[in-house]
Amino acid sequence: MHFVDEGVDTGPIILQSIVKVKDDDTEESLSKRILKQEHEIYPKAVRLVAEGKIKTSGRKVVLR
Repeated sequence: MHFVDEGVDTGPIILQSIVKVKDDDTEESLSKRILKQEHEIYPKAVRLVAEGKIKTSGRKVVLR
């Protein structure tokens, strides 16, 4: 999850998660696990922004 800027996927990162790539992954199985992680961190990132707990400093995101 990142802030949007003038580039494509270049904004400062708010939260991120690791999704391991398995040897037997298909595009579909990996996409499903990525989507699951997105659904978990998106509400957390929105909450942090809404509660004013995030500050940007240049290209960095600082949690208050």
